[in-house]
Amino acid sequence: MQNSTNIEISASSCDAGDIKTLLKENQRLKNLLDEKNKLDVKKEIFLATLIHDLKTPLNGQIKSLQMLCNGHYGELSVPQKSILEMTLESVEFVAELLNKVLSA
Repeated sequence: MQNSTNIEISASSCDAGDIKTLLKENQRLKNLLDEKNKLDVKKEIFLATLIHDLKTPLNGQIKSLQMLCNGHYGELSVPQKSILEMTLESVEFVAELLNKVLSA
């Protein structure tokens, strides 16, 4: 009971200036929320583009290096295979690191 009385007293003590101020503040907050939502959409588009643009070439490099290492294009000498395997490990490491950064 006491709470409803307080609300009635508070509501009756508001003047037109207070209401206008509250309405302006409410509109300002709505505008800020709209802007935040627009920025969230832009961020999602940016991240999707970034992920695609970074991961696609890495995936192609990994697959090509795997095929080379597995002899799909002919036999490799031991030093050639060793270099390609080290390169493959490095590219896979970068891809894994990129996945961790982009999923965080």
